[in-house]
Amino acid sequence: KGSRLMVDGRKYYKTGKHSIFAGRMAFSHLAAPTHFFDMALLGGDKNLRGYYLGRYRDRGMLVFNSELRATLYRRWGIALGAASGTVFTHPKDIYKNPFKPAANAGIRFLADRKAQINMRVDYAIGLKGQSGFYFAFGEAF
Repeated sequence: KGSRLMVDGRKYYKTGKHSIFAGRMAFSHLAAPTHFFDMALLGGDKNLRGYYLGRYRDRGMLVFNSELRATLYRRWGIALGAASGTVFTHPKDIYKNPFKPAANAGIRFLADRKAQINMRVDYAIGLKGQSGFYFAFGEAF
């Protein structure tokens, strides 16, 4: 019922021989009221590490992510990042809800050399003592 607009923009900059700066902006909005389980979710290992998935939800979501990724030794690397995001009912209300900040750090292991897929373990911190460990294959963005 209704339509969903999703925009996901990503940009990657090589910052050194073995490092990359990654940036992402994601926007999602449902045009009409919807069921609880169809709402945009903020949190989790992809959108805003440091908050559990679904901690914040509404018809719309806007999130900014940035991360510096570097290879340290052979197949091992690290990542340091920051993010901020919010949820909203109508796009005109984006700035009425405060943006939630988060910071993350993680270890990377190049699990599949051919496909360039990392196994990652991240720790992230949000506001008010919220935090989490994340284990996943592939980068968050």
